[in-house]
Amino acid sequence: MTEILLYAAVGLFAVTVVGLAVNPIYGIPLLFISKPIIDTTFAMPLVFGFKLTELIAVIVPLVILAHMVMGSSDRSLGHLPFKYLWLPYVTYILLFSMFIAYNQDLREGASVFFRYLNGFIGFYMLQAFFLSDERRKWLFRSLIAAGLFPVGVGLFQLVTGVAWRVEQSEGVLRNIGLWHDAVNIRQYTLQTLLALLLYSVVYVGARVWSQCAMLLYIVATIMVCIKAYSKAGLAILGLWTGCWGLLFRKYAVVLIPVMSVLLLGGLWVADLLNNVLQVFQKEIGFVSGDIAGTRTFAGRWFSWQLMLKEWQGYDWFMKLFGSGKVATGAHNDYLQMLFHGGIVGLSFYVALLGTIGMKLMINLRQALSPMNLVAFMAFLMWMVDTIGLVPSAYPGYQWFVWGLIGLSLRLHATDTRTVRIEDMAVPVTEPFPELPSLSGSPLGTTRKFPLLSP
Repeated sequence: MTEILLYAAVGLFAVTVVGLAVNPIYGIPLLFISKPIIDTTFAMPLVFGFKLTELIAVIVPLVILAHMVMGSSDRSLGHLPFKYLWLPYVTYILLFSMFIAYNQDLREGASVFFRYLNGFIGFYMLQAFFLSDERRKWLFRSLIAAGLFPVGVGLFQLVTGVAWRVEQSEGVLRNIGLWHDAVNIRQYTLQTLLALLLYSVVYVGARVWSQCAMLLYIVATIMVCIKAYSKAGLAILGLWTGCWGLLFRKYAVVLIPVMSVLLLGGLWVADLLNNVLQVFQKEIGFVSGDIAGTRTFAGRWFSWQLMLKEWQGYDWFMKLFGSGKVATGAHNDYLQMLFHGGIVGLSFYVALLGTIGMKLMINLRQALSPMNLVAFMAFLMWMVDTIGLVPSAYPGYQWFVWGLIGLSLRLHATDTRTVRIEDMAVPVTEPFPELPSLSGSPLGTTRKFPLLSP
């Protein structure tokens, strides 16, 4: 099976790279579809000791940057939301990556640079190539198709009990499929879930069979995500259920994760609730006062304390501008940036997150639309993972999260500008001009799917 996956991954890698070079409108959807399969080769060096996962993380930003430079005016940096935040941030990333390359070696410095650069590339590429409604429909269909392989693998594990890789959390066996750890399969399932929610609301329509198919796919995706027993994944599912149900006032959406849990417990007679409680046993013990706080977050507090102690021993230059050491194993995105870019880098990063987070909330107040809400939910996922993970080190994660956010911001800005222009064109004699309807597009609200849609 490993050999078959390797051949499939190499073939998809080649087709994706060619597609990206020729036309990103086809290459980017191929990238999302191929990435879960490419990621199964994480332990297989192929070319000069480089793995496919490393090669794709370098080639994608280089190809997209080439399109950025040579593309049409509507794809230029001039239209990029928050470019005045992103460009200094990327410039500083280059500087501290060069310091890491000088202090350690060129390969380590390049690895850190391209890891961070993929966040900027993700933010750029979806808003540059998928503005039109037809292209967005194609994109979200591709994201749904991208989930078929990881969700299928997860369901196969549920039915058969097969475990290709054995990983445990607090003594509970995780179904992580063919990937490195639970982060991967959690990323794929949550990515698929957001795409399904948006597509179900905007594009499915009133067709009963299509609605049922979407709902079954959503339930299967949640089931696979739960069985990864990721604390962050379960927390994100809870946050998303609240966001979608409360903001859209569709409280019945809570039935979907409940249905998933009942299926998991009923069909496979798994002691699901006990397993979830087991995963969170230390956090529950801390709240009840029985366990010290340092034992929560899977004991990451100890490693964080050691890293902070090491950082405090640096001179003022290293504290300000970076240690020159790779810290991708920090299990905290802010601590990782503190080591890589110092106080200056951390300030850039926090300013970027704070500014974009505030803008997403403002956009939601102005237009409670599926696209704005899905982008905000993706941002919440990122914020949860910055605490116990290093999402800035995962290229595929960044392509999706920052891609959705960039697309939402560009669409909202375009729509607001259009409404203002049309509003100005209305004759003065008409005191209450009717604004143009946005129904039927990801920017507008619809009422097609009673359970999911606003």
